[in-house]
Amino acid sequence: MKKLFLLMILLVVLMLRSSLSVRVTEIFQKEVYRMNLSLEDGKIKILKINNKYPLKNIYGKLGYKENGNYEGYFLVKYIKEYENIYFVELEDIKSTKIEDSFLEKYFGRGNKLSDLMEALTENRIEDYEENLQEILLTSVSYNDTKKGNEAFYHGLIMGMGLYLEGEYITKSNIESGLGRYDFLIEPKNKSKRAFIMEFKSTDSVEKLEEVSKEALKQIEDKKYDISLKQNGIKEITYIGIAFSGKEIKISFK
Repeated sequence: MKKLFLLMILLVVLMLRSSLSVRVTEIFQKEVYRMNLSLEDGKIKILKINNKYPLKNIYGKLGYKENGNYEGYFLVKYIKEYENIYFVELEDIKSTKIEDSFLEKYFGRGNKLSDLMEALTENRIEDYEENLQEILLTSVSYNDTKKGNEAFYHGLIMGMGLYLEGEYITKSNIESGLGRYDFLIEPKNKSKRAFIMEFKSTDSVEKLEEVSKEALKQIEDKKYDISLKQNGIKEITYIGIAFSGKEIKISFK
């Protein structure tokens, strides 16, 4: 009776082991591959092999490297898959860290930038102001916008202009009329609208509207639109942008 009881227990254990066993498929050889990967807290979050085969749902670490994106050559010790979950162990052979691009640093990889520039090119300047204000509040460091740092705002807006490459030409600090404008966006299609921007910073939030109007007036007084008109552009929006820390105000015409 005792032997029968022990036999039954053994049978139950074997059945449980069988039901809980994991069928894992090995999908890559133990070779060196070119890879792109993203690390967070030492854990591999996204992995792309030979510029294809993007893998997600990854269990694997490269704990000796700091957070960030890397590209280069890694030795696969194993990559195994079970129900779209990948178990990974790699050895770094030769890789370099990829720094975030200017746009990714401030706008991330979502729709913030596309929404912002769509509002601008459609001449929805109130929406442009609202979106730009949100970006400054959520994505920009206080140290970047410290007192008197007008160059930072200038660079930020210019960086946004990179998004428009292809359909527009962006220019900065070019002589036109009676002075030099801060930033100009000229459409390659002459029937589309152009934009001239002047930036000013102030230490006083209360003076933002006043300073933005001064910037707008400077565009008109200095006749910055001359070069656009000579190029056959008929529709032009003038935009004066005042900054104080992370707060802005836009006046336009």
